[in-house]
Amino acid sequence: MIDEMQHEGEGINFSHAFLLLDGSGSMTESELRSGKPKHKAVADMVQNLINELHDGLSIINTQLTIICYDSNKVDDIRLQGHDVKSDAYYNQNNQDVWDPLRGHNGATPIGRALAFGRELAEQWVTTAPGMEVRRAVIYLISDGMNYPDTESNGMDEKKKIKKFNDEQAALKEQGGFKGKISIATVGYFQYPAGTKSEEDKGRELLKSLPINEKAYFETDDAEKIAAYIVRTLS
Repeated sequence: MIDEMQHEGEGINFSHAFLLLDGSGSMTESELRSGKPKHKAVADMVQNLINELHDGLSIINTQLTIICYDSNKVDDIRLQGHDVKSDAYYNQNNQDVWDPLRGHNGATPIGRALAFGRELAEQWVTTAPGMEVRRAVIYLISDGMNYPDTESNGMDEKKKIKKFNDEQAALKEQGGFKGKISIATVGYFQYPAGTKSEEDKGRELLKSLPINEKAYFETDDAEKIAAYIVRTLS
């Protein structure tokens, strides 16, 4: 489970999930379990997630931002700062709006995607007003390896997040603590380990990125991703 923030003595707590969706060309392949194209399965998952967060009694003071990424565009924000209790996108029928391939279909620059999510998360945490304390969780979803290999693989971003959290922790005694950032990675893989080299390289990287080693989740079923996010946010 994602590292938890101690609530006692830290003021009111708010959460923000930053969802980084893989929009690379391999998402055109089919999910073996359902036969549905992976990008369509992920789009349906996002709508299910919005519905579940809206209905969840244990989910309060929570926002959701959805970002789609590939090598051509990493700043594609489909939804930003959405109050999950809002009815704006609840039970809507047009899941295509969440399709990560819309406007994408390139390679998988995990480091650049994580950098973009980190910058948004840091901005959100540091702008907390008054005694409000914020927890940002970056969920990075990928179905393959980091590419191109010359790009950052995200490990430098992990170090920056750890440094940010350490700096925030040092402010607790001074009353300037604003919150922290967590990383969770989701391997949306279709084959068991040792079966497909590209997935294995992605699996190794995604397992190494979270600060908490337990914050790695793997599934071949997009529907289970929403349940994982709800469980770790509540």
